[in-house]
Amino acid sequence: MNGSSGTSMWTTSSLSIPKDAYAAGDVDSDERVEIIIVDVASPGIVALNGADGSTRWTRGITGGISGSPFVTDLADDGTVEVLVGTTTGSILSLSGYDGTIQWTTTINTVAVKIKAIGDVDEDTYPDIVCTSSSQLYVISGASHSIMWTSSFTITSGYDTEVAISDVNNDGIAELIIHDSALLRVVNARTGITSWSANVNSQPGLQIADINTDGLEEIFICASTRYLESISGDGLVTTVFPFEGHGSTITDLNNDGNLELIFGYLEIYGRAGGYLYSHLKCRDLLEYATSVNFYGQPGPWPCVRGSTLRTNAYLDTDHDNLSNDLERCIGTSLTLYDTDLDILSDGFEVQHGTNPLHSPFASNISLTAGSVTPTSGSTSTVFQFFVTYTSGNNIAPYYIRVNINGTNYYMNKKNATDITYTDGCVYTCSCTLPPGNYSYYFTGGDGYTYLSTSSYAGPAVTNVAPTLAPASVSPSSGTTSTTFTFTVTYTDADNNAPSYVYVYIDGYGYSMSKQDSGDVVYTDGCIYVYNRTLAIASHNYFFHTSDGYATTTTTTCNGPTVTNVAPTLAPGSVSPSSGTTSTTFTFTVTYTDADNNAPSYVRVYIDGTYYSMSKQNGDDYTYTDGCIYVYSRTLAIASHNYFFYTSDGYATNTTSTYQGPTVTAGPNQSHVLSAASVTPTSGTTSTMFTYAIVYSDPNDDAPSHVRVIIDDITFAMVKQNPADTTYTDGCTYVFST
Repeated sequence: MNGSSGTSMWTTSSLSIPKDAYAAGDVDSDERVEIIIVDVASPGIVALNGADGSTRWTRGITGGISGSPFVTDLADDGTVEVLVGTTTGSILSLSGYDGTIQWTTTINTVAVKIKAIGDVDEDTYPDIVCTSSSQLYVISGASHSIMWTSSFTITSGYDTEVAISDVNNDGIAELIIHDSALLRVVNARTGITSWSANVNSQPGLQIADINTDGLEEIFICASTRYLESISGDGLVTTVFPFEGHGSTITDLNNDGNLELIFGYLEIYGRAGGYLYSHLKCRDLLEYATSVNFYGQPGPWPCVRGSTLRTNAYLDTDHDNLSNDLERCIGTSLTLYDTDLDILSDGFEVQHGTNPLHSPFASNISLTAGSVTPTSGSTSTVFQFFVTYTSGNNIAPYYIRVNINGTNYYMNKKNATDITYTDGCVYTCSCTLPPGNYSYYFTGGDGYTYLSTSSYAGPAVTNVAPTLAPASVSPSSGTTSTTFTFTVTYTDADNNAPSYVYVYIDGYGYSMSKQDSGDVVYTDGCIYVYNRTLAIASHNYFFHTSDGYATTTTTTCNGPTVTNVAPTLAPGSVSPSSGTTSTTFTFTVTYTDADNNAPSYVRVYIDGTYYSMSKQNGDDYTYTDGCIYVYSRTLAIASHNYFFYTSDGYATNTTSTYQGPTVTAGPNQSHVLSAASVTPTSGTTSTMFTYAIVYSDPNDDAPSHVRVIIDDITFAMVKQNPADTTYTDGCTYVFST
């Protein structure tokens, strides 16, 4: 929402965002605030551009996210990290620039929620306070390892409130832990409890010097609708009645005293006097007194209480004012003391003096703005120039050129020139998309910021790429032919193509540059695509883009793909005659002029087909023929056979051959084997099954098969009536 008018600037409804699962800050150093939110549907972290709500980056998190994200600079290197706790027991650090995971610290096997960020061991690096299950953990911001784990247990679990401050004024930071009905203050370095007090309260922990005695008080919201003020040594000093839940602290009426703003919108002064009611505001930006890592008191800008327990922030110049706040009030992000009066910006804000009151007048100018050349193509490198002059010889905080609404940082042309009184030239080089442009320059020295008038230019044109000549080779062939599609891409602006496609029968295929080392497109680069094609009369055209304009060729006919049917010859069986015990081998040669492998080769014997096998499994050259065979025994008869095949496109068959002739041959005795009875023992009610295997080399059926049990003869029956092949044996059974 617009902070001045309350009107909606933008909304997003495509994300599933839990309550309070957000943070804000300039995470990618573009001087624009981003909003970092938790999307529980993904699950993941999403960075939205604060200006319009568009997505800056997203990062999926395995298992899910616990609690709110935190924006901070743990390494104190000027780059922002996004810290999140996971439901699987880890803390992740994501790059603020693109969301990549920088490091992971495993705390537990259950959910971890970050509670506060601040320097608890005075090593200048912010540390992480988190909870998991019934324990509290402090993680080193420098090493990312666990510094200590609480010897006490927490009962509120993930709802426990934690703040970092020096409430007893001993120069050592404490953790103020609001855990359900217990308020506990512990040494932040060691985790040893300093004192604790039983309270009957609801969420709403606040830390501030409300009575201006130089010592901080702890405020909690009692469930009995009272706000309790507790001194740094644990004594309840003041009790304020109020309606509702939660509070925040600020000098709302500019009288030099801090006020309490309650959730039910009733406000009391430092003496407990009633000031205002029915205000339409809550969760105000406030200044809650705390200490930095130098032990100096200073205001911490925050939302919903102390920054140290909600969202940490980037403070580039260590003046106890966040970069975001300094942008709001106009102080320098890089100067500890903007107005050079020996007082830090944070100290002046805390004590009510003006951090922008300079002991001398700023005297800067931006002149001689220009661009060269004033026109060109999309491949032209345009150089923007401006001269920065400072009468006080102060280096600029930044110099930028704004081109059609987009800011580009400029660099000093001569890096060794540090004399700004006679002017330093700043330059920026870039290419631009087609269009007519205007530009102006902005800059400042931390005290004064100014911008030039707008200049016209440059004019950027683009020549669409061409595609010629277009061809396919060969123009005809078979299904085994590899066709090469070729086109020459030429761009007068020397723009590389975003893509070059060949469309064959309406389907697009990406082409490859023939010479990958050729990056000169003004004289043409050849692109090719190779593939085989199905039987048809095909058509094709080419399509390309240089990133600004597209070009499409006319549709060409071709190539024509045909198929030569396979042949089967010669077909034979060996031997041509035999007995029922003879193995007959059927043989045929499959030949295909297109070198297409057969889909199948079959031999039909007396009208029934059998699949044949390639005699040489390693032979894949079908143009000179591959031999296929099939072997089996046959029953007594004069047989006939033929061969049938397909290459996937066409079929072919041979004529029908007579043979082989199969006779009985010399009669050989049949054999009875594998006699058995199942089961081998039982009672008078047991059913016993007798079995025997009958086989005959001449494939003669038995006239009878009998079993004699205790001199009594019983006829047996064939177990499988459909089995008429006796050469390999048929089983006969009798059950009684």
